[in-house]
Amino acid sequence: MFMIATPSEYGTSTTLHVETYSSELSKTRRIETEQQYADEQRQMILKEVVEMEVKFCITTRWQPSSPKYINAVQYLGQCKYEKALDHLQKLVVQRLFELHKMNQPQNGYQMRTHIAKALQKRIKAIQRAVKMYNATASALDPPRLMIDWNSVLHYKFLEEFPLLQNTSQDLTGKR
Repeated sequence: MFMIATPSEYGTSTTLHVETYSSELSKTRRIETEQQYADEQRQMILKEVVEMEVKFCITTRWQPSSPKYINAVQYLGQCKYEKALDHLQKLVVQRLFELHKMNQPQNGYQMRTHIAKALQKRIKAIQRAVKMYNATASALDPPRLMIDWNSVLHYKFLEEFPLLQNTSQDLTGKR
């Protein structure tokens, strides 16, 4: 049997296909342009690296198995750990001072509510800092002490915070 007429949905599916093709073509061109730009950036950076190697008379590049590379990676990990630790310590000390200030009798209602709002913001920042600290501490070899958020929340005195004891600036003896 032969059809005499064209089905009604035939025309709409063709225009839908054309719109889909043109949008996909646009996406593909955009991705290709981004890839070409990234490749040009890579080539430019590689050229700069080669120029620096010539300028500083570097004959061999570090490989992941070379001792200098391993030492540099360990050093960077230690620096990230210390930076995360310092940030966490700063936030915890600020929280402890705010708790102390909030409990002073000369503070009025407005001051206490203002400090309470600041403490709520500080708690979120401390949670993020604890996550960052734990990530950097577990990446070290050997891994450092992990911190539980709940234990940080219950610190009320500087002496209770164990990470303050083994740092470059021992804060436990200072008042």
